[in-house]
Amino acid sequence: MNTRMHADTAVEPVLRMTGITKEFSGIRVLHGVEFDVRHGEVMALMGENGAGKSTLMKVLAGVYSDWEGSVSIGGRDVRPASIAAAEKAGVSIIYQELSLIPELTVAENIFLGREPLRFGGVIDYTRMNDMARSILDDLHFSLPTTAPVSSLTIGHQQLVEIAKALSLNARILIMDEPTSALSEQETVVLFTVVRKLRERGVSIIYISHRIGEVFDIADRVTVMRDGHIVDVRRTGEVSRDDLIRLMVGRDIDTFFVPKEKPGDDIVLRVSGLSRTGGNREGKPQVRDVSFEVRRGENLGMRDCWALAEPNCSKPCSASMWLILRVPSNSKEPGVISEPLSKPSNPASPLSPRIAKATASCLA
Repeated sequence: MNTRMHADTAVEPVLRMTGITKEFSGIRVLHGVEFDVRHGEVMALMGENGAGKSTLMKVLAGVYSDWEGSVSIGGRDVRPASIAAAEKAGVSIIYQELSLIPELTVAENIFLGREPLRFGGVIDYTRMNDMARSILDDLHFSLPTTAPVSSLTIGHQQLVEIAKALSLNARILIMDEPTSALSEQETVVLFTVVRKLRERGVSIIYISHRIGEVFDIADRVTVMRDGHIVDVRRTGEVSRDDLIRLMVGRDIDTFFVPKEKPGDDIVLRVSGLSRTGGNREGKPQVRDVSFEVRRGENLGMRDCWALAEPNCSKPCSASMWLILRVPSNSKEPGVISEPLSKPSNPASPLSPRIAKATASCLA
């Protein structure tokens, strides 16, 4: 099933994994996998859920020790039987769920377990902050070393993870779904960092379900399915449809059953809906809103202002939001509350109680 004829084998890889086999309770999940990454390359690793991507990377990162096969890094055979052994070999992984400690500072997280000590075994915080500042400056990250990680955005926390990995002299950096909780702007920043790391010779294994990102950032792409490597391609020589076909094993035109078009009969009509009061400024919460919903139709609504569209001709008043607030990092608890003064994320489920308030986005 391993059809690697499309990949250029002229360049000696910095990482070579050969015959990697892994089982859980007698069930084989990796079947003699062959995988390689070159020096200073961004290798995308793609596949459906359950394809074996994370398992393969956990083998490389030393999370699993009971596997068969061989691993070579920089031409030397290694056996990453523990996370510490993998880090010593130059491999670091940034998981989708970040592993930082929120209560600790940026510097403390970067050097957690490796803090510089003064005489008597006391942590040398001045030196640690200076070392962290040097790493962050080298990466052009303008983050305060003494700030608690809990005060940072998810995007900035990810930069701390990258700084931590490079403080370990990582030659191979594994990024597992790194943009899953990032905004569009934070994703742009991350991609800039990835390109800088590539220029410095760091090899990056980039796991993602977002095909568009792969074409933006990756040099090559490896596709897995059912614990096998299906193919390896240069991103410039493969199409989006090709990648989907390789991941799922069938043509794209068999994915979706065409749905019926909405009917013409209107099941809900709102005309001239307005509401005043209920906010501190005394401004109208909803102003002359009209819309219709037809049978079988999904009607989407959005807040132009909350989505940071400064040129929107019909901005909405933030005071009308009676919405289940999802934090921008999509991880912290959300709440249903009275109208918010400045909603940070409109992309959350709507209940019938909330629908009327959201309607003003169409005004």
